Amino acid sequence: MAWEEGQALILKKNKHYFEQDSTGKPLPYLDGIKVSFYNSKATEFLEFQQKRLDFIDDIDPSFKDEILTKSGNLKKQWQEKIVLNKHPYLNIEYLGILVDENNDLLKNSPLRLKKIRQAINYGFDRKKMMLYLRNSIGTAAESGFVPAGLPSFDAALVKGYQYDAIKAKQLLAEAGYTNGKTCLL
Repeated sequence: MAWEEGQALILKKNKHYFEQDSTGKPLPYLDGIKVSFYNSKATEFLEFQQKRLDFIDDIDPSFKDEILTKSGNLKKQWQEKIVLNKHPYLNIEYLGILVDENNDLLKNSPLRLKKIRQAINYGFDRKKMMLYLRNSIGTAAESGFVPAGLPSFDAALVKGYQYDAIKAKQLLAEAGYTNGKTCLL
């Protein structure tokens, strides 16, 4: 094993490894693997295109529309060039809201109100976000923080936020904001 921090991890085959495949051939088949680390997903994809990498785990957003249809499948010109595997894995992307009552800039922010934060959650269409930002690669997080694919994920047990513009407008009105402009407080 060799480790070049921030550059690569090289794993070599253990010649004394005991397992075999169903035909009796020793495992693993490969003599070793090299895992490269790049600061840029765009650079990583270009390396992949030039066949310097065998595998990447994500597509840089600047290339997604060139490679993927909106339904998350490979476009025709890429179907013979790469293999696309889609499966659940742990990758969480979230938007956070700073709520700090001790921060002078935030003391009068509408975001200090729970109903405003709830309205934002109901007004956020996660499925469209997946469609337009990720070309349908991924699962909209509508059942809490645990992603689909993990054993503790349970959409029936955890009721998260789903897009509901009417509910969002109702919560804004209850918080003192009508038409998204006026504060009645």
